[in-house]
Amino acid sequence: MDEQQTPAPAGQGDPETWPCDWLTRGTRPTGDPDEPYYEGIFECGAPSRMRPDGTGYDCEAGHEHTYAQARQAAGWEYAEDDDEAGRLAKLGVEPRTITGQVWPR
Repeated sequence: MDEQQTPAPAGQGDPETWPCDWLTRGTRPTGDPDEPYYEGIFECGAPSRMRPDGTGYDCEAGHEHTYAQARQAAGWEYAEDDDEAGRLAKLGVEPRTITGQVWPR
């Protein structure tokens, strides 16, 4: 008798992946007919993998994290708001958004 294989959730069965822990806003089904959906903030959960160059990791949903040493070596840093972006720029550090894009000027 053949056993049907089901894929393991992210981080299980493959030591090279783990669930993404970025917090995202969304809607999830509850299974309750009176309240079929729950709106809230959830961990992404998509499989994450280390980048081949070791500078950080990315998930299959598009979230990414670059380690501090790699950001410093490349001359950029995450900025939370316009004030922090301005301070970083004055120090000669390129400010970036949380998604890694160059801070809009």
